[in-house]
Amino acid sequence: MSQPPAFPPEYTPPPGAGLPPGASLPPGGPPPIPPTQPGPLGFGQDQVPPLPEYSFSNAFNHGWAVFRRHWGVLVLVSLVIIAISVAASFFSEILGFVSPFLTLIVSYGLQIFLITPITYGAVLVATRMARGETSVSRVSVGNMFEPLQSRYWPSVGAAAVIFVLSLAMLVASLLCGGLIGGAIWLATGMPNSGTSLDIARGIGVGVAIITYVITLIPLMCLLLMPVLVVDDRSGRMSIGRALTTAWNLTRGRRLSMLALVVVAGIMAALTVLLLCVGIVLVGYPYLLAIIGSAAAMLIRPLEDPNRCPTCGYNRASLPRCPECGTDNPAASAAARMNPFGPTGPDIPLRPYT
Repeated sequence: MSQPPAFPPEYTPPPGAGLPPGASLPPGGPPPIPPTQPGPLGFGQDQVPPLPEYSFSNAFNHGWAVFRRHWGVLVLVSLVIIAISVAASFFSEILGFVSPFLTLIVSYGLQIFLITPITYGAVLVATRMARGETSVSRVSVGNMFEPLQSRYWPSVGAAAVIFVLSLAMLVASLLCGGLIGGAIWLATGMPNSGTSLDIARGIGVGVAIITYVITLIPLMCLLLMPVLVVDDRSGRMSIGRALTTAWNLTRGRRLSMLALVVVAGIMAALTVLLLCVGIVLVGYPYLLAIIGSAAAMLIRPLEDPNRCPTCGYNRASLPRCPECGTDNPAASAAARMNPFGPTGPDIPLRPYT
């Protein structure tokens, strides 16, 4: 007795199936279908790959993919920022004929109250691009003005916090260098010697530069704070919570972020040599793509339900984050249903076996 086949036999359509009535196949059968070839790696034609974990190299590589995919929009965004900055500088220079002090006040005022919120919007657009968002309502040139429309005062507050902290670090570095240089000059016993003064001045300047670079490392969290303030997918945090969250999310990565900013800034500055249009067509758009990619990688833990929204710790089903102590309401409800015994907000769930 024959056994039935394990699988039904393959169906073979009769000759001419699927053709219009009266049509026939050409001699030799239908022409072969050419194999599908990947599209050219041209600007605006690539798809952004999945977002990787943050690293120095991943920020550059992912930024390059974002730059190729959204080159046109990034160039337009860069043109808008540069045009607004030039117009604000020109307006400040006109006021210089009235009073130099007025020029200084207006220049910093326009920077904090107008240019910086728009720049935060440009970084927000680049961050959405890095996540893989392609909707016109999310990654268009008009989206760079979202902070002016819905998050204006928090954006201004974030800009003011960054300005004050950066200025405080600069003043502290200069004071440190000046005090050490002055102490060395007096300790040499030759306060009237020009050579001793030059040596002390050089040491003081070197100490000030080193101190400022060291203080820049903790300030790298300030690069992430504005994104948390204006980004809707991160909850549009308050300034205080955004500063705390940025500090926790950048822990152990601030030195890498400083190197990233320095290298990307030098690359963008060098594009000015390309007939001065390279900064618009390549330098500034690529810089935005790199910063947006780094920001998207760093804040990605906030979109993971297993991650703590305050520090990014992978708390999984714990009712409270062991890193910062933030409660996990969903896990707390599960803890009350734990069949292995009672648990409280400070007692982690027992693992199921």
